[in-house]
Amino acid sequence: MRIVKKILIIKTSSMGDVIHAFPAMTDLLRVQPDAQIDWVVESAFAGIVRLHPGVRNVIQSDVRKWRKAVLSAPVRAAFSTFRANVRQTRYDLIVDLQGLVKSALLAKLAQGTRIGYDGASAREPLAALLYQRKFRVSRELHAVDRNRALLAAACGYPIPAAQNSGLAMHAITQRLVVCCHATSRDDKLWPEAHWREVIAHCEQRGFAVGLPWGNAAEEARAHRLAAGFAHAKVWPRDPFAVLAQQLAEATCVIGVDTGVLHLAAAVGVPVVGIYVATSPALSGAWGGQAPAINLGGVGITPRVSDVLDTIAPWLD
Repeated sequence: MRIVKKILIIKTSSMGDVIHAFPAMTDLLRVQPDAQIDWVVESAFAGIVRLHPGVRNVIQSDVRKWRKAVLSAPVRAAFSTFRANVRQTRYDLIVDLQGLVKSALLAKLAQGTRIGYDGASAREPLAALLYQRKFRVSRELHAVDRNRALLAAACGYPIPAAQNSGLAMHAITQRLVVCCHATSRDDKLWPEAHWREVIAHCEQRGFAVGLPWGNAAEEARAHRLAAGFAHAKVWPRDPFAVLAQQLAEATCVIGVDTGVLHLAAAVGVPVVGIYVATSPALSGAWGGQAPAINLGGVGITPRVSDVLDTIAPWLD
């Protein structure tokens, strides 16, 4: 095994992708507890990265915003600040878990040996040209396994058999089902009528239902779903740390392909993933500490009965 004291992780977005990198951090800290891990992430997800107790320093980037006005004075100033922050430490390794040209360019700004996927493995093959060491990792693996494999190869340790996100949440389980109805793409949504059937079933069984949301359209959908139910509550939009604690108290979580579903799985709650436009084999809900069952797939919409049958043992 290679002794790595200081390591910089590049994994900027999205919420689910960031959470899928947590088990790799836990692997590294198991074999080398004194490793100092810094992480470059989009500002919107900095609160997610701070949930992992093994991350020492979070370095925020805003590439999504920078690209919209790359020559403006505020963007130039923000980029200058980022570059200064990322160059404060000389790292033993800089590991780009994202595999994109933009993430490889961010890695190049830091000081240290740059590591990433090879041309056949990276999501954008051109990114591999910017790494000093590169490794082949199958693109058919789940995102969690790809991250674990790359970091293990970079640091030279065998992948541990046990899998853990590293998020130890202490909570008393409530009679609560959380329905994560919102997602970034309309083609990943599940019909509202299906959600209302699930809510009705849970309420009949004596369970409260929580409905999180992230923007105005999602909040409006949450209110439509809750309408007419005595024990369905639209949650406030709280910081990620508060949301994680709320999820940890649930009996189970049901959700479409969205970051909140992946957060629930990471904190150790039984989850059901509803997939209609993406493949759960590559990015499905991953449960290291509790069951994570994914239904559906590309062009396959799970039925309400499939979901209810899956959560039945947990409600019992």
